[in-house]
Amino acid sequence: MQVEQVTTRAQYDDFRLLPGRLHPRSLTVPLPDAVLQSWWRGSRVRTAGVELLLVRDRGGRVVGRTTVHSDPRLDARLGARTLLFGATDFADAAAAAALFDAVAERASGHEQILGPVSLLPNEGGGVITSDFSQRGFLRVLWNPPSYPGIYEDAGFERIWEGDTWSVQTVPRRAGDPLGPVAPEEWAAAGLRPRRLTAARTDAIRTEMLGVLNRAGASSPFATEVTAGELDRGSVGVAALAALLDPHILRLASDEATGRLVGFALAVPDYTRFLQSTRGRVGVLDQLQAVVTRTRFRQEAVLQMQCTDPVDQGRGVGTLLGRDLQAHLAERGYRRLRVPYIARDGVAARAQLERFDGVPMHGVTFYRRAVR
Repeated sequence: MQVEQVTTRAQYDDFRLLPGRLHPRSLTVPLPDAVLQSWWRGSRVRTAGVELLLVRDRGGRVVGRTTVHSDPRLDARLGARTLLFGATDFADAAAAAALFDAVAERASGHEQILGPVSLLPNEGGGVITSDFSQRGFLRVLWNPPSYPGIYEDAGFERIWEGDTWSVQTVPRRAGDPLGPVAPEEWAAAGLRPRRLTAARTDAIRTEMLGVLNRAGASSPFATEVTAGELDRGSVGVAALAALLDPHILRLASDEATGRLVGFALAVPDYTRFLQSTRGRVGVLDQLQAVVTRTRFRQEAVLQMQCTDPVDQGRGVGTLLGRDLQAHLAERGYRRLRVPYIARDGVAARAQLERFDGVPMHGVTFYRRAVR
């Protein structure tokens, strides 16, 4: 096995296309080309490029890939110097061993290796540990059943186990306890629903960023999100702006002060689009997406939902959840997919169960001490 750093366009194409060559294209989720390019070449968000690695067998065939990088914010969060890897795919245990050895060789000065992440745990990644017959989706890539055992045989241990969830979207009548939120219910909680307007886009995004970072302070792995990272979005949302639906961003403000207290952001699940283009999102692809976007508005993915910690106990999350479900149904979505809910996330799991949500994939991250 030979490990090489991606430095040429041909190597980059091998890296980008490998998951579709190793795995069923109906199950795996290509990362958008724009995202991979920003990792490789760097961007205004991350000026230092992420190192992309390939593994080739004796015949020169590409049989594995991964990324390697670090982030001092996560080091501070975890209290340990951590080398991160992500976008990790391999044909078998031998290819995986070559990748893991290459990552370990780059871990000098670090205390642990952790992944797979894209590029941070709160942005996406993880390894699927169950329900492999279900395709992946945004922020949750797909892997075959062999992967958990290969990681664990290589000395990795599970961390931050959770599940993806699926919630069928059901149209409900006014007055249903799970139906649309009535004006008097918002008023009783001292809240007011808001919508994103062109005139206030920048101001609302700034408010959302503040709520997101304050809410993330209680997460075991969330790092402070910068304005640039919010622009980038998770797993290429910005690369597919033509498919976004502003009606499934729900906002709640304090009625007295107008201060944003929470929000729920969902996006159309454009996994099938990425599968059809193998991750490419050129101008023509985006035009095609605009013409056929109703195909991608049957299912949605919850990107984030959070409440400002100072407003916990006001029922913000419950009202936002109902409001989002009502607007999803109104817009014709049939299902909401949720990328990651921690096993100990009691409140989040309870809210999904209220809407008859069910867990799908088990998901875990892996870490290993540097030897």
